[in-house]
Amino acid sequence: METSKVYLFKKDSFYYLQYKDTHGINRQVSTKCKTRTDALGFLRLFNAEEHNRKLAIQRKFFKDFCTDYHTYSKSNHTPATVAMYQSV
Repeated sequence: METSKVYLFKKDSFYYLQYKDTHGINRQVSTKCKTRTDALGFLRLFNAEEHNRKLAIQRKFFKDFCTDYHTYSKSNHTPATVAMYQSV
């Protein structure tokens, strides 16, 4: 991962990390720490690449979801239901 700035800030009573991911989007991650010392310890262990990988696994675009759901629908619903879903 290319070098980027990571910011540590406090919101309410917890510390958060803020950084830019590979797509240039600002990401915030809770350290779940209430003291600065603990938050800095979290920062040392934090791996932004691993966090981005977990986000990518969870993220699915709506278009991809629709395609997957149509495939599912064809094998589990009646032809009338499938036709209704495909019209949307």
